[in-house]
Order: sequence, then structure tokens, then C-alpha cells
Amino acid sequence: MDKPVAVIELTSRSIRIVVGFTIDEQVYVLYALDKPIGRLIEGGNIVDFRALSEEIRSVSNISDPAAKLKVKISNAILGLPPLGLEIFQTKQVTTVVSEEGKIENIDIRNIHALIYKERIPRDNDLIGIIPDQFVLDQGRMFKNAPIGEVSNTITAFAKVHTLPHHIVNDYQNVLSDGGISLRRSMISPFGVAEVLSTYQDIPADYILIDIGARITTVSLIGKKQLYGSNYFVWGGDNLTDQIAQKFNINDADAEKYKIMYGYDKREMNFEAPVCTSEDENGVQVKHKVSDMNIIIKDELDNFIKKLNNSVEELLKDYDASYKSLPMIIIGGGSQLHGLKEYMEPKVQSQTVTMVVPRTIGARNPSFFNCLGLIKANSKYPNIVDDSHPRIGQVTRVSGKEE
Repeated sequence: MDKPVAVIELTSRSIRIVVGFTIDEQVYVLYALDKPIGRLIEGGNIVDFRALSEEIRSVSNISDPAAKLKVKISNAILGLPPLGLEIFQTKQVTTVVSEEGKIENIDIRNIHALIYKERIPRDNDLIGIIPDQFVLDQGRMFKNAPIGEVSNTITAFAKVHTLPHHIVNDYQNVLSDGGISLRRSMISPFGVAEVLSTYQDIPADYILIDIGARITTVSLIGKKQLYGSNYFVWGGDNLTDQIAQKFNINDADAEKYKIMYGYDKREMNFEAPVCTSEDENGVQVKHKVSDMNIIIKDELDNFIKKLNNSVEELLKDYDASYKSLPMIIIGGGSQLHGLKEYMEPKVQSQTVTMVVPRTIGARNPSFFNCLGLIKANSKYPNIVDDSHPRIGQVTRVSGKEE
């Protein structure tokens, strides 16, 4: 069993924390928290550092009498959104340092150090090095670090995750300003792919859609690994905003009715009103399910247009057949009633599947990123500290490697 770790995700609407561990590649949860924070993050950019730092500080000491649990979070894994994510692939070779030729942790650290010394284009920071394969003398190949094996040299093939410097800098700084030390940073959809790899009914290749409150991310997963991501500004709160505006009701009621009815195309003999409100003249107006459907359809049409454009952009360098890959939908916005049926005829994917976590204690689809990073942290131990100097010249990952 791994030691428990805390994962923190900062989103457009809330701070999410999951404390858990893994046993036999399965994630187990000790505690999960989703704390609303208002609009302190817009379009992935932190707009109020001081307020967000204080919100983080307020959740660093968890006291839950109902669960009889007290947890002080002094350090955490930070889940970063894939905003501007670029993934590269690299190959590095180093000589084994021990006289006996036995591979030790220092040899793996040396491989990582070589990658860190390279140059990458643009103003990006390295977030993670994900080894694909290690090759030793006589062509012996290993998926995991071949500690204890004997060889004169060790060759590593790896993927390199990078994000724009300002995203990395802002998210890491606001976490430390909130009194929580950074254990490591990881890309959120990378973690989701890791936890979904343990679900037998999820294919190896798919398009992952994470519908958040204000941002939707679109990721390409190939052979159960992350190959690329992009995003667009749209989320479940867009629906709430429109319902609140058109029905002249508050956001809390609009959210409640959105969850209660969703996009409901059932034909009823009698159509009861969803709610009533007053117009500008003080006259009561009844709002029906059909009125709600018109509002939601207009927003979903906007969503579908942005989604299809985002998929086109993500897959522009791939064969056209990639566009028919199954679409896996996660995130809080994925739970809208009627969304699956609305999407299926309007996207190129063969199938559209809504997936919720299967981990007891964190079944809300909003917790997928945190659960995934607990799994990824266990599978890919942190070899080099996040404060290590950043990297350089590597080749872009193609997604077509064998």
C-alpha cells in the first residue's frame, strides 16, 4: 500500500481535495472535499490571488466531526489544467555508473537530468517526464525502471509534459501562498487516463471530454496514455446563467432546475410549470419545461459547435479516422439529463459514453482528476524535484508510435 497523499485541483468554481492511496492499482479515498470559491479563476487564469490563497488556507486543516476525521494538509500534489499543454517525446542514453554495471536509482536520475538539460520551444515549463520504455544492452526492454539489472548503458524513451510558464507559476505560487507546500505538479487529464485504464469497459483509444463549470477540455488518449489536449471556454455554468437570465431567477434556483429537468424531450399530456417569476411590470410569468428546453438547446448548440471545432484542431495532424474514436465524457457538466442523446448524432465519434468514478467516497464525476493523479503519482514516482531547472530540445510526440 502506498502512503496517503493529498491532491488539490483549482477550478473555475471550486477547490477540490482528495486524500487517498493506492493498493494493487486501485485508488482508495480517505477524504474528498469540493469547496465552492466563486469566480476567482476565469478562463483558467487566476483573477484574485489573495482571495484564492485564503480559500486554500481555509481547507489546509480539515476537521469533519461527521466523519470523525482531522487532516492537516502540509503538502499536496497539484493538478494543473491542460491549458496550452504541449507534449514532446525524447530519447536519452547514459552510462551506468556502478563498477558492476548494476542499474541503481542514480542512473534513472541521470537520465532525467539529461532530459532537463535539453531545450524546449516557447515559454514553457516542464511538468512531468513519463517514461515509455527503458532499453538495456542486447536490446532488453523494460516498461518500468530496470533497477537491479546489469548493463553498460541505459536508454530511455519518454514523453515530456509542458505548460506555459505563467500557468505553472500562478497555480504553484497561489498554492504555496495558501500555506501548502508543492509535492509535485501533474497534468489533470493525464491522471484521468491512468484511472480510466483500470476500467475494463473503457477502450485504449478515445477522445476524453471534461466538462467543467466554465471550461471544457478535449484530450486525445492513445494506448491509454495522454497525447494532447486543448480547451474552450464553455461549461455547465453557461446553462445556469442562461436559465437564470431568461427566467429572471437567482443562480441557485437556476442550477436546481437545470439538475432537476435537464434537456427533457419527453412528450407529456400535461406540462406543469418549472417555476414562476415576475417580469419587469410585476406580472407573474410561468416557465414550462418546453421553455427550459429552448434555452438549453441554444446553449448546447453553442457547446457542440465549440466541441467539434476543438476536436478538429486537436486531431488536425492525425488521420481522419481518429475523429471517429469513442468519446468519453466526464466532469460535473456531463451529468446533464439528456446530454448524451443530444450529443450522439452531432459528433463524429462512434459512441458517446458518460463515465462516473467507481471509487467509494468520491463518486462525483468532478473528482475524476484528483483520483487520477493519486493513481498517476503511484505509478510514476517523482524522480526529480519540481524546482529543478527546466528543459529543452525534444521532438513533438506523434501519437503513432508502436
